[in-house]
Amino acid sequence: MGSGLAGLSAGLELANDGYEITILEASSFIGGRTSSWNQSRMEVESGLHRVLRFYTAFPRLVKKAGLKM
Repeated sequence: MGSGLAGLSAGLELANDGYEITILEASSFIGGRTSSWNQSRMEVESGLHRVLRFYTAFPRLVKKAGLKM
C-alpha cells in the first residue's frame, strides 16, 4: 500500500488489529494528494485545504492515530 490517506488509513487499521504492515511509496514524499514538501526553500502544501474542508473522516483518523490537528 502507498502512503496516501487510503494507504495510511488501511495501515493504521491493520496495525491496530495486530498485523505487521509495510507501507511502500513510489514518490519521495508521503501523503499522496495531501502531502507537503520543500521546493526551492518554499514549503508546498498539496490538497490539505481540501481535506480539512470536505472530508469529515480525516479529523477522526488523525485522532485515532494519536495525533493533533
